[in-house]
Amino acid sequence: MSLTVGPERGITFSQLQCQFTMATRRPFEGVLYEISPTLALQRERLVQLLKANGAAEAKSMSEATHVLTDSLVFEGSEYVQKDALVTVCPITFSCCC
Repeated sequence: MSLTVGPERGITFSQLQCQFTMATRRPFEGVLYEISPTLALQRERLVQLLKANGAAEAKSMSEATHVLTDSLVFEGSEYVQKDALVTVCPITFSCCC
């Protein structure tokens, strides 16, 4: 199989290389996440973003390496590992389309 890349094809090698790097980059590889029940409305979108970037859902709150929440008090917070990264902030999404 051969691939012809060049300005006449509408894409340069550096653009192709950049697209390949972006497609294979997984910045959350190894992350086991849990999403607080307080983020029920944003859960689906968060799961899409996390999985697309290499994260996996933890089997339990105690297994999670990262917890996303918008409140310091949430169901299961007592089971969070002491060394887990807990992100507490309001999470909103806006569409750029």
